[in-house]
Amino acid sequence: MLTGIYGKPVVLEDGRSVMVDENYLRESILDPGAKVVAGYKPVMPTFQGIISEEQLAALVAYVKSLTPAAGAQGSSVAQTDTPAKSGK
Repeated sequence: MLTGIYGKPVVLEDGRSVMVDENYLRESILDPGAKVVAGYKPVMPTFQGIISEEQLAALVAYVKSLTPAAGAQGSSVAQTDTPAKSGK
């Protein structure tokens, strides 16, 4: 469900559109009722005061990691080509 969400816009209950970036993720973890995505109920509990800044950063990094970087496919091709070039 969170795969590929980072860096993409989402439509909120009130009709606004916001980009899923680090700020949005942090706010959604600490104050999940602030910007609820359309079609979802505000049932997630707050983690304000429950997780440390380090844990929050780790959660944000995890969600970001679920979205391949735009150049990720090109990187894997380059990595595949590298051994062939060095073998010449």
